[in-house]
Amino acid sequence: MIKQGVLYGVGIGVFLILANALIVLIGMNALVLASKFDIAYLIIPLFIVLCLFDFKKNKNAGKLHFWQGLLLGGIVMVIGLLIYFIYQWVYLGYNPYVLKEFIEVVVEKLTNQAAVLQEQVGVEAYESRLLQIKNTTALEYAGSQFFKLSLIGSIIVLISSVFLRRS
Repeated sequence: MIKQGVLYGVGIGVFLILANALIVLIGMNALVLASKFDIAYLIIPLFIVLCLFDFKKNKNAGKLHFWQGLLLGGIVMVIGLLIYFIYQWVYLGYNPYVLKEFIEVVVEKLTNQAAVLQEQVGVEAYESRLLQIKNTTALEYAGSQFFKLSLIGSIIVLISSVFLRRS
């Protein structure tokens, strides 16, 4: 079971890296594109569900207990996201202009909506967040992606474990 989880997790990591490389090869900034549509939102649930379904049908005689779904789905998610985290951290560390371009797009978007945002959260909170965004490092960006995708992956693991379980 653990071996299968690791294999599907490596699949997530490799697929996300290849998707990122493809985006870069066609001349786009993967971070800017991901802010509009992140393929990870499709890949992670797909691999988790495929792994659980494969385990249930081919390895466990049509049975999947809730705990097995949680364990296997968690392994898939953590391995895949760790691989992708390391890739993003290294990639952005060696290509800082990619992160810089992304930060410029986000700052421009926030600046265009400054009046509304300042009214909603206050001037001090707005300026503090703007400064924080301008100083984002590769490690911080990769870490925030890891935690954001982990939250989404955890929800998918829970839902998949409930719907695919059958004794």
